[in-house]
Amino acid sequence: MKVTRVADRCFKEFTADGAKEMDLWNDGLGVTAKLYTFPKGSSYPEHTHETWEQLYMVSGKLRISDDILETGDFAFTEPGDTHSVDILEDTLVLISFGKQVSSPGA
Repeated sequence: MKVTRVADRCFKEFTADGAKEMDLWNDGLGVTAKLYTFPKGSSYPEHTHETWEQLYMVSGKLRISDDILETGDFAFTEPGDTHSVDILEDTLVLISFGKQVSSPGA
C-alpha cells in the first residue's frame, strides 16, 4: 500500500478564475487522482476527453453540459466525450483519470 500525507500536499492555482488543484496520486501507473476547488461562477470551456475520467462531488453544485451534479453525485466520462462545465456553487470535487492507452496492434 502507498499513502500520501496531507502535510505533503497543498492546493495550487489551476486557472485564472480561482480554481485550485491538489495532487493526491500520480505514480506513473496510469491513474491520477486530484482534488479541485472551483469558485461559484467559474467555468471550464467545452473540451474533449482523450481518456476516461471519474468525478465525485465532495461538495457544491455544477453543470456538465445538460446535467446538474450536487454533493454525493458521481460521473464517469468516456474517452471521446465532449462537454463544458459551469460552477453553480463553490465546489470541491475528486477527479481521477487515466493516461491514454493505445489499442492493441496500433
